[in-house]
Amino acid sequence: MRTFPRALCGALAIVFTWATVVGSAEQADARRPRKLIAIGWDLYSDTQWIRRHHVEMQKRPFDGIVINVVGRREDGTAVQLRQTFATEPWKYEWFEEAVEDLKACRWTTFTDNFIMVHVNPGRVDWFDDDAWPAVIEHWRIAARVARASGAAGICFDPEPYNPPYAPFRYGAPPGDRSRSYEEYAAQVRARGRAIMEAVANEYPDITILSLFLNSICGRATGHANPDPVLAKEGYGLLPAFLDGWLDVAPPTVTLVDGHEYAYRYNSELQFLRAANLIRGACQELVSYKNRAKYRAQVQTG
Repeated sequence: MRTFPRALCGALAIVFTWATVVGSAEQADARRPRKLIAIGWDLYSDTQWIRRHHVEMQKRPFDGIVINVVGRREDGTAVQLRQTFATEPWKYEWFEEAVEDLKACRWTTFTDNFIMVHVNPGRVDWFDDDAWPAVIEHWRIAARVARASGAAGICFDPEPYNPPYAPFRYGAPPGDRSRSYEEYAAQVRARGRAIMEAVANEYPDITILSLFLNSICGRATGHANPDPVLAKEGYGLLPAFLDGWLDVAPPTVTLVDGHEYAYRYNSELQFLRAANLIRGACQELVSYKNRAKYRAQVQTG
């Protein structure tokens, strides 16, 4: 028997909160109130269950949850919307039943729900021109699902869960070390542009809540050239991906660095240092021309 509510009461749940930080705290709250979003390893994967229990769910003190959408192929087999880094061509129609489940919900307090996407299964090399149209289409479909279902946007988890594949680590499978880090960073940035173009065309005012962005590479800040450091980092290609997003993201798009590692923090000072890292030094990891957009559109989670 399923207990209620799975994703909101698990011990491994992570709670994200963000707000635009401009001027005083009072001004920031007036411009964009803080939001409390619940996510856990036990994500809701059954939109029919959410449809049946969404009223009771909203007794919990959150502004939204992260939802794992499952579609159905013509033969009835399941397809996980979160598995965007895959080569199978998808159809939006596979996810329409799940969209209808979410559209039927009467959200009152859970006004900021997010649709989960991953960097998994991750077996697509950044230079694989045959595979990348499918990946881009997966992101476009995810954005369409988010908009059609009334979600605030997409929650992006950049963490690889299918070893040895690690798309954001230079040289890790399916990467090729015969190409330099700089070559890979340029290609990752180009793929990031293509993904953002597809997403923004479907959902121009989307919010993308990433479990982490440049904060994961904070050790690369403070260097005249961060590339040698990033080439050795586990997520050293992620800043290039964000740079690609910023290249083409319209001003209506909001990006949130969720700084997932903050779940280990136990002091206000740790949170303040992380917020200052994201708002300040992490700008160094995107191109100079995108730093004004970074300051305007990347928020601290």
